[in-house]
Amino acid sequence: EYTTMRYGLGSHVFSLKMKTEDTVIAKLADYGTANIEPESNGKPATIGQFTTLENTPPEFMILGDAAKQGHGHDAFGLGLCMLHLFTGHAPYEEILEDV
Repeated sequence: EYTTMRYGLGSHVFSLKMKTEDTVIAKLADYGTANIEPESNGKPATIGQFTTLENTPPEFMILGDAAKQGHGHDAFGLGLCMLHLFTGHAPYEEILEDV
């Protein structure tokens, strides 16, 4: 018997089929930059949007409080998280050693 998990971001959806007895469900938590309120788009980023450095968009680190919130930042952060999960290498790991 198989279990099919569907994952997606926007129009990009994929399915992962696993044997039911081997099924593992991963949940992403502490996703600090995500803000689903439409009125937050384009507003200045605040300290509330910073949690995990590995998933922080570069604009937030470079521009600081001059950075603007946006759904693209959320997608970028999710991409960084997926890169870390799939490769085992943390984004920005070469510079985070000094932080």
